[in-house]
Amino acid sequence: MRYLARREHSSRELCQKLIGKNFAEDLVVEVVKEFAILGYQSDERFATMLALTRRRQGYGPLRIRQELRQHDIDRWVLPEGEESEWRDEISRVHQRQYAGKAPATSKDRLAQERFLRRRGFSGEEIVRFFRHLRAGGRND
Repeated sequence: MRYLARREHSSRELCQKLIGKNFAEDLVVEVVKEFAILGYQSDERFATMLALTRRRQGYGPLRIRQELRQHDIDRWVLPEGEESEWRDEISRVHQRQYAGKAPATSKDRLAQERFLRRRGFSGEEIVRFFRHLRAGGRND
């Protein structure tokens, strides 16, 4: 219960922590199932909190989905948001890292693209963002 009082945990993560404390695996699985039934633990709540936190930290949808899969939560659908919301997000991340300046050379552009990919934005989102940036921030 103390683990869940501090923050949300996925069922997989909670099982791993408890098994790591030398509790019997079958007992741990039953207890975690019971916690889910009682509403103490929820993978959906965990996924929502993780997605919101990571998004605030500047991570894109691909990176968030990957982290959810690591917690065995690939059945939950990440709220995609509107295209303009992710464009705002990628713009915010770029602004924070590169002061919103368009790349001067192709080498700079590649470096910026790699950075945005590592943050979890798709190639399509990155291309749209640079097109938008080149256009001087006007909508295309």
